[in-house]
Amino acid sequence: MTTISPIRPSPIAGMWYEGNPRALSQVVDRFLDQAEIPALPGEVIAVISPHAGHKYSGPVAGYAFAAVRSQSFDLVAILSPMHQPYYDSLLTTAHEAYSTPLGNVPVDKKLISDLDARLRKVLGDGLVPVAYDQEHSLEIELPFLQRALTGEFMLLPVMVRSQSAGVSQKLGLELAETLRGKNALIVPVRTFLISIPKTKLLCSTQKCCAGWKHFHRRMFSLLKKKRRALLAGWVL
Repeated sequence: MTTISPIRPSPIAGMWYEGNPRALSQVVDRFLDQAEIPALPGEVIAVISPHAGHKYSGPVAGYAFAAVRSQSFDLVAILSPMHQPYYDSLLTTAHEAYSTPLGNVPVDKKLISDLDARLRKVLGDGLVPVAYDQEHSLEIELPFLQRALTGEFMLLPVMVRSQSAGVSQKLGLELAETLRGKNALIVPVRTFLISIPKTKLLCSTQKCCAGWKHFHRRMFSLLKKKRRALLAGWVL
C-alpha cells in the first residue's frame, strides 16, 4: 500500500515560477505593486486569473490579485483546468496541503467532502482525489494569494477536466451553496491572452457572468444575497 504524503510537493517551482522564497516574494510583489487598481464600489468576491508561468502571466495576475490585496479570507476556492490525462470530470487533491517556496497552504477537507456530496447528488459523480498531480494551473495562483492576502487561509481546490457546460453549471450552483455564509474568495482560472489592454481589466458582476458562459450565474446571485459584490478580473 502506497502512503500518500500529507503535503503535495511542488512539481513546478523553479520552472514555472521562482523557486527561491525571497526571489519569488520580490517578483510577485512587483507584479502586485505595478497594478493600477481604481476604487472598487462593493466587495470583491472573485478574481479571474490566468495560469501561464509567472514570466508570461504575472502582470495580468498582478492586476487580479491586487484587487484583494491586504484583505483577509478564511477560504479560497480555486477552480482550474486539469491538463493532465485523467478521465474524471472533476478532481481535487488527495493531499492535506499544497507546498510552495513561500510555505504550505492547508486544504479544507471538510468543505471538499461537503461539495463532493452535493455534486454526487446532482451529477452522479463528485470530486475525485488525485495524489502527486503535475497540474500547474491551480498551484500557479498560490504564491499570489500568499503574498496578497493578510493572514492564513484554507484552500478548496477543484480541477475541471470536463468541457461540459452542464457539469460547469452544476459545479457553480453547488459551490455557491457550499460557500454560503462563509468568508471566501473564488478564483476561477482561465486561459488568457497574456497582453490585454488595461481598459478591459475590471468589469461588473453582470458583464463577467454574461461573458463567462460555462459557469452558472446563480452562483454569484446566491452569494450576492448576503453582501454586495464586484467581480474583478479579466474578460476575454
